[in-house]
Amino acid sequence: MTGAVVDVAVPRDAAPRGPVRFLPSVVLTKTEAFAACQVLADADRCLVRAGQFGEADALCDLFELLEARMAAVDR
Repeated sequence: MTGAVVDVAVPRDAAPRGPVRFLPSVVLTKTEAFAACQVLADADRCLVRAGQFGEADALCDLFELLEARMAAVDR
């Protein structure tokens, strides 16, 4: 498998602090977005080879969602 590695710094001694509130939107850099798509595509192929077609379809749906959100349309 090939693909970019996205480094996420998480302290090793970090303990859960209770419920997590998510922001209404997430902003990714172009590099992070393409790395996420690459990982989804790689995992999809692995799942298909393993015969896990339902799980592969779910990853494909997520990939297509990210791809659609990243696509820019000039008007």
